[in-house]
Amino acid sequence: MPKTSFWLRRSTRCSFRSTFSVAAFRMGYYGGRLGRLVWTSPPTPGGGQRSAQIASTTRMVTAGWNPSLTVATTSWPPGTYLLKLVVPEGQSYVPITVRDDAGRSDLLVVHAVTTWQAYNSWGDHDLYDGPRADPALRSTKVSFDRPYAGSGADEFVPNELGVVATAERLGLDVSYATVIDVHQRPDLLATHRAITFLGHDEYWSLEMRNGVEAARDAGT
Repeated sequence: MPKTSFWLRRSTRCSFRSTFSVAAFRMGYYGGRLGRLVWTSPPTPGGGQRSAQIASTTRMVTAGWNPSLTVATTSWPPGTYLLKLVVPEGQSYVPITVRDDAGRSDLLVVHAVTTWQAYNSWGDHDLYDGPRADPALRSTKVSFDRPYAGSGADEFVPNELGVVATAERLGLDVSYATVIDVHQRPDLLATHRAITFLGHDEYWSLEMRNGVEAARDAGT
């Protein structure tokens, strides 16, 4: 993952025109501290972004925002990261994963980002509900072209961070990926002895399923 673009999202807790800064933390177990600071940005001006775009038939929500900041991650160690976006009024988070495509670790930990997106209510629609919690107004498709609602890490922190911290506290030989990586690169699975899918991972593609079964049959 050589670069990551960030968007200052509009929420009730941050002014979308504020100057903001970003602090990147590699998540794990650092003597009981669950993150290690690896990078900080200079103060960066945020800009006004357009409102959520909602498709008329599927109610799929997209942001279509212009990037406010682009960051090179090539010097960062592989792992799971939280990027803390800070403005005077508050803060929110962007979770990212930096892969190690050449790694041959014993354990591959896979983040369930399709499930995160299925439950993401940013723009007032997800795969379960629409405005006013009305299931009749739910989306039938969802997009990654939008920020996560709430803190930005409401699925990662309660459902997945504990396994990341435990694996690193135990000193396991571990690498990280997302289910999108498994979908696009199922060949990555067979280079590990075991795979752990985190949280309540419930949205798989056929390519994912076939890749996992092939890795299992090959000895993973």
